[in-house]
Amino acid sequence: VSADGLRLYLAETSARQILIFDRDTESGSLYWSGLIELAGAPEKLDIGADGSLWAAVQPNSWAAMRDLAGAGPAPTMILRMPPPVNGFLKPQSVYVNDGGEFSAGSLGTAYGERLYVGSTTEKKLLICPLPAANS
Repeated sequence: VSADGLRLYLAETSARQILIFDRDTESGSLYWSGLIELAGAPEKLDIGADGSLWAAVQPNSWAAMRDLAGAGPAPTMILRMPPPVNGFLKPQSVYVNDGGEFSAGSLGTAYGERLYVGSTTEKKLLICPLPAANS
């Protein structure tokens, strides 16, 4: 849910998209607003301090399932969608790797000038500087 409570974002993993609903704060009713198509299956979503929507995306769902079974690494992709101005801008890739550095990232968020990435299969948290264009 956005910081002002007016929007709800829903990761629709199998359809590889994020659904957007406007929310009536008095009644709690939801109204379809749109969707963001992605180049992978979204997992966890987060709203940054600046209102950006962050999404951890699995570019290869089969590799992610193999990784859960201990059969090898899976790619990681973290996307940022800037705050809406008449809708969302195109998702920006902030972090992408083939799984060699960090496998199957399932959560990505920014705090200050750093990106934090978590995974259900890694025993560590990846912390790296945000690219200058995305800070």
